[in-house]
Amino acid sequence: MSLKEIALKANSNYSHQRIFNIESHCISELYWSFLPNSFHTGKVKKCVIEVNQDWGKNLYDYTSLWTDVKKINLNFEFESYLKLDKYNKKKAQLEVLHAGMLKIAENEGWEKKVLIESYNKCLENNLEYQFLVKGQMKTSPDKIHKISLWCNWDLDKIELFWVLFDKKGAEIKRCIFTKKEPQFGEFIYYLSWNWQDNDSIIIENNYKYSKKEKWVISIN
Repeated sequence: MSLKEIALKANSNYSHQRIFNIESHCISELYWSFLPNSFHTGKVKKCVIEVNQDWGKNLYDYTSLWTDVKKINLNFEFESYLKLDKYNKKKAQLEVLHAGMLKIAENEGWEKKVLIESYNKCLENNLEYQFLVKGQMKTSPDKIHKISLWCNWDLDKIELFWVLFDKKGAEIKRCIFTKKEPQFGEFIYYLSWNWQDNDSIIIENNYKYSKKEKWVISIN
């Protein structure tokens, strides 16, 4: 899939722009995660849905920020949004993000069916972006244990856990090893981890745009 990112962000005129933009990452990533590899967007690598309380005559303006970045303007009820609980904040974000993606698809001539499927899968997953990092479990040298990394990306935080299993795949232990603000979550796609021996693993953050980090973890 050529589309690498979907961004939902508030216009700079909005007084709580920073709060909204921090909270918008998890739903954007969740929606993007359900798009299949077969979804082709040509040269477009990023879509931006920029929301404002009232765009006026600029509503639905469609622009190319760069040759590979497309942006659409949509209205959004910020004051109502601030009063919502966590689930309904996510739902409000999903609705405007999906509307924006449909508008971009219409302008670009993309297939809309996959976008509708992504929207429905977000709802089926209760708007929670929780997943096994890289979909991987790694077996210990002695073949007794398996280990994986598990991510919870929420409105206000991103949490990463290491999860220990027995050789049959039954979970034994789950422990958090780092927690960050949600706007810094991109690094999770660039994590690597390996067993050092039968009792410990090393986890490394290889994302070039963040601080290099390393965690050495004992499973005992």
